[in-house]
Amino acid sequence: MSPYLFSTSAAVIIVFFAVAAAFLFRQKQSDILARQYVWYLLACILWLTANLVADIANTWNVAYIASGLAFAGGSFIASYFLIFTHTFCTGLAPTMQRFWLYMSPGFIFSLLAYTPLSIKDVYVYPNAPSQVEPGIVYSISFFVLIGIIIYGLWQLQQQYWISDNRRRTQIVYISLGFLSVFVGQLVFTLALPLLGNLSYYNVAPQFTVFFALATGYAIFWHNLFEIRPFIQKGLIYSILLTTIVIIYITTVSLFAELYKNRTYTIIDTVIGIFSIIVALITVPKLDAWLRRITDPIFFSDRYEYAGAIHDLSKTLTQSTNLATLLPESEAALTRILRAEYVRVGNTPEHADDKLRITIPSNPPAYIAVGRKRSGTVYTTQDRLLLETFATQASVAFSRALLFQDVQDRAVQLERRVAARTKELQDVQESQRVIMLQLSHNLQTPLAILINSLETLKATVPGIDFTSLERAVHDVSGYITRLLRLARLESHQEPSDINRFSLSDLLIDIVEEVSIIASSTDHVIAAEITAHQYVEADKTHIREAVLNILSNALKYSEHASTIKVTLKANKHTAIIRCHNIGSYISPVDREAIFTPFYRNNEHKTISGTGLGLAIAKQMIERYDGTLKVVSTKNTGTTFTITLPRIIPAINDK
Repeated sequence: MSPYLFSTSAAVIIVFFAVAAAFLFRQKQSDILARQYVWYLLACILWLTANLVADIANTWNVAYIASGLAFAGGSFIASYFLIFTHTFCTGLAPTMQRFWLYMSPGFIFSLLAYTPLSIKDVYVYPNAPSQVEPGIVYSISFFVLIGIIIYGLWQLQQQYWISDNRRRTQIVYISLGFLSVFVGQLVFTLALPLLGNLSYYNVAPQFTVFFALATGYAIFWHNLFEIRPFIQKGLIYSILLTTIVIIYITTVSLFAELYKNRTYTIIDTVIGIFSIIVALITVPKLDAWLRRITDPIFFSDRYEYAGAIHDLSKTLTQSTNLATLLPESEAALTRILRAEYVRVGNTPEHADDKLRITIPSNPPAYIAVGRKRSGTVYTTQDRLLLETFATQASVAFSRALLFQDVQDRAVQLERRVAARTKELQDVQESQRVIMLQLSHNLQTPLAILINSLETLKATVPGIDFTSLERAVHDVSGYITRLLRLARLESHQEPSDINRFSLSDLLIDIVEEVSIIASSTDHVIAAEITAHQYVEADKTHIREAVLNILSNALKYSEHASTIKVTLKANKHTAIIRCHNIGSYISPVDREAIFTPFYRNNEHKTISGTGLGLAIAKQMIERYDGTLKVVSTKNTGTTFTITLPRIIPAINDK
C-alpha cells in the first residue's frame, strides 16, 4: 500500500468539499443554516489541506507550519460544530456574545498551535508522511473536544423531542455525521499520538467525509436545505453545454475533413449557423429527456404518511388568511408528492391533471395534481393522503372564510362607529358654537337691561326692584358660565399659567367658604399639607374648587361637616372634598359632569347644571383629573388631582 494513500484521498475530499461549499454559497445565500454549513466545510478544508501539506512536506519548516494549521483547523471545526448546531436548533444565527463564546476554543487553540505546548517536534521522512509529537495542549484539547461533543449532542437531543418526524430524521443523521468526525479526531489526532503512535495522524481528517455523507443524505432525502432542484438543473445544464460543445467540435472536424484546402471564412460562418440550428432542435428535446431520466433520482416518491399528515395539518392550522393558506397548502402538497404542480381552490379542470380531489366545502373547492416528477403513477396512499387533507382543508377553509367575514364586518363596524363619532363630534362642535354665539349675543341686551334697571331705581322711587335684580343677576351668572364653558371646550379660554402654592390657595378658599357655611350651620374641617405647589392658572383652580365646595354646601345634610383635605405623593397633589348628604347613583356619577345635567330628585335646589362641567374642563386643562365616589352610608367625595411641582429649597 502506498504511504501516501490517505494523502491522495484527502485531496479528493478537499475538491469535493470545495465544490459543495461553492455550490451552497451560490444557491443558498439567504439560508442561515446553509451559510453556517459552508463555514464548517471551509474549516474542514483547512484541516484536510494542512494535513495533506504536512504529509508531503520534505522540509521541517513546511511540516511544522502545516501541522500548526492542521491543529487550528481541527479546533475551528469544533467551534463551527457548535454554531451549526445552535442555528439548526433555533433557526437563528447566534448572538454576537454567544458567537464569540462558541469561537473561543478555535481561537485559543490556534494561538497555542505554534508553541511547544501544542507541537513538541515534527519528524520528516524522505519516502513517508511526516509525523508530529504532541504537547500537553493535545491532552487538554482531548477533554475540551469531549465536552463540545456532549454539549452539541445534548442540544440536538433536546430539539429531537419537540420536532416532527422529518426533522427528527435530520437530527439523527447530523448527529451520526458529527459523531463520526469527532470519534476520528479523538482517536487518530489526539488519543493515538498521546499514546505514542504517530503513524495514523493523517487518518482523522478523512472522517469528515462521513459527516458529508450523513448530511448529504439529510439534504437529499429529508429536505435539509431543499437544494435538489438546483443540483438537478446544474447537472442537466452541464450535460446540455457539453452536448453543444460536442456538436460544434464534431461539425468543425467534419467540415475540416471535407474542405481541407479551402478558405475557412465562409466555412466558419456555416459551421456556426449549422451548430445553432442543431442545438435549437436537439437541446429542448434533450432537456426534457434528461428531466425524465433524473426526476426519479432527485425526486423519490417515498414519504412517511404520518409525518406528511402532521406537516399538512400544521400548514392548515398556522394561518387563518385564505390568501396565504392556499399557496402554502399547494407548496406543501407539491413538496410531499413530488408533483409538477398542485392547485387548491376553485380551480377549473385541466387536461394535465392526474388527480382531482373534491374538498367538501361551500362553495366547492378542488385539489388538482399534475404528474409526478418521477414519472410514476399515484398510489392508493397518495389518494388517501389527499382525501384526508381535503377533509381537514374543508374545516380550515371554512374557518378562514369565517375569519375573513368577521374581519370584514369588524372593518364595516369600525367605519360606522367612526362615522357616528364624527357626527357626534360635529353636533358637539355645533352646540359649542351656538353656546358661544348665544352667550355673546345675550351679553349686550343684558347690559342694556341692567342699565335700564339702574335708571328705573333712580327715577321711580318707592318700588322694590329686589326680585327683578335677583333675576337679572341669575341670568347674568348663567350667561357668564355658559360663555366660560363654551370657551373652555373650544380651547379659547385665556390662561395665565404660573407656579403657585396650592396649600395657600386652599387655606384662603376654606376661610372664604367657612363664612358662607356658618349661615347654614355647616362646618368646614380642613386638613391641608403645607408647601404643595402646582403650575396652572390660579383663578381656574380657585373657581373649580369653589364650584365643588358650593355643591357640597347645597347637597349636604343640615349642620353637617364638610371635610377638605390636601395630600400629596411623589408626583401628584390630591384635593378631596367629602360631605354627608344626597347619594349619587352610578348612572348620575357618569352624567353629572355633562353640561346642563340635573338630577330629577334635586330639581328644587337652585343650579344651572354647568358648575361641575366647568370645573372638570378647568382641572383637565392642566393635566389633572376630577372624579367622584358616593356611597349611601358614608357620603360623597370629590377628588381633584394635579401634577405636583417640587419647589426649590429657598421657596420653602
